Formats: sequence, structure tokens, C-alpha cells
Amino acid sequence: MPRETVEIQGLRELERELVNFTPKIAKGILRKSISAGAKVFLKELKSRTAVQAEGPLPRDAKGQVRQPGTVRRSMGMRVSMKRGRPTAQIGSRKKFAVAHIARYLELGTGASLVSRSGKLSARSKRYAAKHGGIRPRHFIQDAFNAKAMEVVGIVRAKLTGFIRSYRAKGI
Repeated sequence: MPRETVEIQGLRELERELVNFTPKIAKGILRKSISAGAKVFLKELKSRTAVQAEGPLPRDAKGQVRQPGTVRRSMGMRVSMKRGRPTAQIGSRKKFAVAHIARYLELGTGASLVSRSGKLSARSKRYAAKHGGIRPRHFIQDAFNAKAMEVVGIVRAKLTGFIRSYRAKGI
């Protein structure tokens, strides 16, 4: 899936303030701030994720019927510190069997031949059906573009608020 990165520039004064805290407290402040911004993006992403409303229900790899809204429910986030930088990963979680479907919906697929057995031999190519592919929907990219500046403002406001509250506590 495409990776988008936002680096918040112009936070030198907040960075100087974070240096005054212990590393553990500074990491916690950064993680909470990034998490607050990621929640806004995740909410927008879930609202833009397609839900199949009609037609035959698709089956997963095991042949079980996949319920409408499974891709939306699979969306989640993880906030961590990598090399001293807070990172938020937002998208389809691996614990769901449909995690790969979000990639197909976002980027689309090309046309292909599909046989009943799943294997394409010279004989089965004659009887294979042509699958037209899936058109790209770009719902992840659209959600990112719609909320990027709002998320930056939320992260900046949360950072400032957390720093002030810790400073008021005398930590």
C-alpha cells in the first residue's frame, strides 16, 4: 500500500521543551500527541471505506461468506517509536483475513483470466472467464489528503497542551 509521511516542521520551541523532560516522559508526550492526530485520520478513513450494500456476498479464501463492512472493521492504527521518532501506522490490520482486500480496493487490479479450478492450463484457458479487474478507489489517499492539515494542527495543539500540563505539575 502506498505510504504517506507527514513531517511537522516549525516545532523547534516544542522540541526544546521536550528535551527538559526525562526520555520516558518525552516519549509518552509524543506518543499521545501522535495518537490523537491518528484517531482523526482513522475516523475519516473508516467513513470513506466502501461497504458492499447489495448483490451476492463475496467469499474469502476459505470459501466462507464475508459480511458487509469487514474491510471497514479491519481498519486500525498502531503508534510506536522508531529510531526516536513517533510513527503512526494506519490501515488494514493483519489479524483480519481481509487485510489484503483494502490494497485491491485502493490501487485496483488489472484484467485477468479466472478458471473454475484456480489453475490456468492450456485447456482451461479456453473455458476461463475474463475478469475485468477492479477500478482503483483511492479512499486511503483521499482520506489522507482531506485530513492532513487538520491532523498536523491537532498534533501541534496536543503537544503544546501536554507540555504545559507537565510543566504545571512540576515534572
